[in-house]
Amino acid sequence: MSIKSSMKHLKTIKQKLSSRTYWKLQIKTAWKEATEAFLQVGNLLIQSKSELDHGEFLEMIENDLPFSSRTSQMLMVIANDKRLSNTNHGSYLPPSWRTLYELTKLDDVSFKKSIRDGTIHPDMLRKEATRLRKRYEYELDEKERVPFVKKRNTKFKIYNEDCITGCRKRIDSNSIDLIINDPPFGIGEDDIGTRYSRCEDNVIDGYVEVPVSKYEDFSYEFMVEVERTLRKGGSAYIFSGYQNLRHILNSAVKVGLEERNHIIWKYSFGLNTTKRFISSHYHLLYFVKPPVSKITFNEFVNNGDPSQYLDREDVWTIDREYKSPTMIKNQNELPTKLVEKIIQYSSNTGDKVMDMFLGGFTTARVALQLGREPLGFEINERAYEHFKPRFHKKR
Repeated sequence: MSIKSSMKHLKTIKQKLSSRTYWKLQIKTAWKEATEAFLQVGNLLIQSKSELDHGEFLEMIENDLPFSSRTSQMLMVIANDKRLSNTNHGSYLPPSWRTLYELTKLDDVSFKKSIRDGTIHPDMLRKEATRLRKRYEYELDEKERVPFVKKRNTKFKIYNEDCITGCRKRIDSNSIDLIINDPPFGIGEDDIGTRYSRCEDNVIDGYVEVPVSKYEDFSYEFMVEVERTLRKGGSAYIFSGYQNLRHILNSAVKVGLEERNHIIWKYSFGLNTTKRFISSHYHLLYFVKPPVSKITFNEFVNNGDPSQYLDREDVWTIDREYKSPTMIKNQNELPTKLVEKIIQYSSNTGDKVMDMFLGGFTTARVALQLGREPLGFEINERAYEHFKPRFHKKR
């Protein structure tokens, strides 16, 4: 290159460096790349989690990376959110992983509305995103929220039939991310109301109990379907009383599920008893389909902060929900907070959550609200006809 052309080239560079347009483009590109970098790191973390053994992955995020394990979990949640990776939204997003994480907690209606009206913008602070989420939780009208959620989850499948035969013909093998089952306890249909000392006038008829003599076979048959339908690394939570607990535990061993925790759910107002202690807990068995390296266990479910020690203990104190005497209800219903905790820890947005014994449809309702795809069975036609039209309308 001649001296003349070199001088000309240097002059061009100097003009470019003194150009506002040049620097504007450079800064905007870097700004955009910052957000993309968070998504890229999150995706790498997700890939490494699926490839490494669970223990190896935990060691890596706790010891080997230039950020904390908490940050790792939050980046994975960000990368899993398809709304944030949507190129049409890129110019609106703030280059802060803490703020992006708060935005993942918005439901789709609120997110779309906030993009459209400019509430979500590149300069958005984390505290603004937190306030936005809390505001929408209270202000968004149900008529606006529900149709969108129904449209988003057009594939939810709820059936009025026996869950064992229904699973065999309707649910593919290795297709379910999380199963939450509260099966009949085999203690006698007429015994439940007596033990709880409650008014049965508004309890839906038709509850199907399993005879004690058949409970061992029943446990094995439904646990076979739990193992078959779960994906590898998928989780199953099975509720049980103490009377037939052994049958469920034995069946889990036979079908090849690994027990991760034996959780105790403690509640108020236990069963009436005579000449023995009051029973005020249920057993909640937490199983995983091997390999455990592919397990989903979200340790950061409390508003982005690490789960508190007490929240991770295997004794859960969650009260039953009060039902007014005039309210139509199922024979036995799980509290919303209990189901929320299970779903948030052991599944991600878009995952398939199945309940083989829907009852009052609590699992289906909560799964839908949390952006999961609910599937399930209810053999009692009266319960099915009453709760199915209502489960997606409750919040």
